[in-house]
Amino acid sequence: MTTERTPSRQERLPGSGLSSAGWLAAFFAIALIYHTFFLRTFSHWWFEDDPTLFAFVKTIRNPAAFFISPETLRGYGAGGSLVPFQAVSEWIDSSIAYRSIAFAHFHNVVSLAVTLFLLFHVLRRFALSNRMAIALFMLWLCLPATIVVNEFLSARHYLEGFAASLLAVAVAQNIAQGVGRENARMIALLCVTLACAMLFKELYAITIPLFIAIYLHESGRNRAAIFALFLIIPYIAYRYWVFGGGVRWGAPFPGPG
Repeated sequence: MTTERTPSRQERLPGSGLSSAGWLAAFFAIALIYHTFFLRTFSHWWFEDDPTLFAFVKTIRNPAAFFISPETLRGYGAGGSLVPFQAVSEWIDSSIAYRSIAFAHFHNVVSLAVTLFLLFHVLRRFALSNRMAIALFMLWLCLPATIVVNEFLSARHYLEGFAASLLAVAVAQNIAQGVGRENARMIALLCVTLACAMLFKELYAITIPLFIAIYLHESGRNRAAIFALFLIIPYIAYRYWVFGGGVRWGAPFPGPG
């Protein structure tokens, strides 16, 4: 008498039908179709402060200056935005193909494909079916906020910051679900991915560490949860080192009148 073996949780993770490279290729095709036929970003251009930012990053020879030079960070963009990875992302475009808007938008396609791959992976690890995960990210692609982020080159850091956040969540899932141990190496990897997400956009500086800390705490991984929360403190210190105690917004707030 033989018994049928039930597939384990690990076997039901994304990639059971396709390899990781296969999924990534599929999401790249979706991202390319999305940009080419839905947004039509290769046939017309939307500009905000893209030309100014790209002209500025072209003047910087060493991209490390976006992290270690407060003067460089203050000169990039408007207001008190701490977004060094945005500058690096645009520096890559300017260094490889300066003045090529098509190349910069192709960079957006690659970033979107990676984001979709990570979003699908994270949703599957949270026990959603393939169909439900695909339905959710297809709906996400239709949201006005997603469309705007993909149309404006200067908003790419929202997308890439989301991808870095998803990568941090995937690492937290490995720790919480027993795929990776709660050891120094895994916690260090979690902190690195979290720090990258936080330095793409301030939006992720509090929300993602807090979400991951709650998730890890609920999973009984308190040591990793504490490290995730602790990252907020050096981030605040780093921001203070760059901008000081005030924030220059570039436009006055409306008064009570």
